[in-house]
Amino acid sequence: MMEQMVASVISKIIKISCIESWYFQELPEGFKYPSLYFPIECITKDDTLDTYIVCYMIFMKIFQLHTYEANETAFKIIHELNRHKNKIEILNEDGATTDSYIRLSEMKMSKLDEGVVQLQLTWNTPFLFETMEPIKVQNFTFNLLKK
Repeated sequence: MMEQMVASVISKIIKISCIESWYFQELPEGFKYPSLYFPIECITKDDTLDTYIVCYMIFMKIFQLHTYEANETAFKIIHELNRHKNKIEILNEDGATTDSYIRLSEMKMSKLDEGVVQLQLTWNTPFLFETMEPIKVQNFTFNLLKK
């Protein structure tokens, strides 16, 4: 099952690119051109006493027959995301938009090979630590020694 924010970002990218072949697992032998491949990583780090941050990174690869075509697709995606202030609406399970969004903090593009361009999309999302109800004590004693 794909995480809701990640699925929302990937859905937006697919709509912008108009590419109909996508891969999420390992690339199969003889995969189709043009296509998109979406490996996903995340890092967690503490933020405040009550929250931690998950830094999501999608290292999307764009496969075309020629590098200039892959570059054009990457620029199209970057331009369209920038037009919307790098905001992507979060979708619910049936694909309808919610009132929430994420904002991309970084986009990087680089050529990997002939006809292959990588577009790295990064965003940070804070989450609350799961808090446990404190155990309440009715009786307690201190073992203090008088000197």
